[in-house]
Amino acid sequence: MLRHSRHNAVFILDTAGIIMGISEGAQRSYGYTHKDVHGKYFDMLFTEESRKQQKPELELAKVLQYGTAADYNEFVHKDGRHIWTEGESLLITDVWGDSFIIKNVHSLDKEKEEQRNLQQQNEKLLRINNDLDTFVYTASHDLKNPVSNIESLVSIMQYELKHGADAEAVEPVMSRITEALNRFKTTLNELTEISRIDAPVDTDEMYVSFDSILQEVMYDVQDLVDSTEASIQSDFSAATMVRFSKKNVRSILFNLLSNALKYRSPERKPEIYIETKPAGEYILLSVRDNGIGIEPAQHKKVFQFFKRLHTHVQGTGVGMGIVKKIMDNTGGKITLESIPGKGSAFTVHFKQ
Repeated sequence: MLRHSRHNAVFILDTAGIIMGISEGAQRSYGYTHKDVHGKYFDMLFTEESRKQQKPELELAKVLQYGTAADYNEFVHKDGRHIWTEGESLLITDVWGDSFIIKNVHSLDKEKEEQRNLQQQNEKLLRINNDLDTFVYTASHDLKNPVSNIESLVSIMQYELKHGADAEAVEPVMSRITEALNRFKTTLNELTEISRIDAPVDTDEMYVSFDSILQEVMYDVQDLVDSTEASIQSDFSAATMVRFSKKNVRSILFNLLSNALKYRSPERKPEIYIETKPAGEYILLSVRDNGIGIEPAQHKKVFQFFKRLHTHVQGTGVGMGIVKKIMDNTGGKITLESIPGKGSAFTVHFKQ
């Protein structure tokens, strides 16, 4: 009978719960050989917690009393893994009057994994739907302001030209139109970036040098570094590289560094320290500053899209939301430590 049970996990027990035989399906599903289990009490298949609750004894008593017993338990694989199972035990008496128990077990791990995947997909769809609501609101709100501003400025320029103004006279208006167009383009780019990171995870992973990315980012923020007389120090000796999407590493470091510069304290020159190190399954990238700091009650808002904690700095409140979204999508995370008035430290955990 057991030779024909290649696809089912079947255990044959005597009425005392001693294992007499095991099917090929059980060997494949749980890793045990006939030698591993023969002659042993069947509680060896149960977790320590189940044994403390005397589940094997309760199941055995039930099948001996009623002739059958359904069960839902965690089994222990030979390699130590716990596997959720459901099954049924039947009391059989043969023609010679000898009784034994057939325990047929079905693994639920695959079904549970499918349920977990479905739940994760539902949660992801809910997050995307919430982000979409925010996206639509912000697009209509943030784009309307620069467009209205441009329309007003064009009307002013048309009026001035109609009444004989020369090119020099309308130059201030043209400068304001250019500025409004730049804000318009910045908003469009940031909204596009948000929609991009909701797409499937990038497949362009490679080993990226932190130092080379920092040099690229420094080129973009050099004017701000010079104007604020900022001191920026870095130490990548403990972890020089990370396996990740290069453009995402650049986006992360740019947002962290530019924020450290923008939210500087008016009482002192900016001092920023960038460091990497390994930590278990992660590579950590931390950016510490001596800026204005963040109140504990505001920490979660830092990572929300379009949430700005300070109005004295230009921005749309998108950057840190992008960083968090990138890390969430790749199995990593970002953490924040801050002392108001003293500074902040952001740490990015790259899953390797």
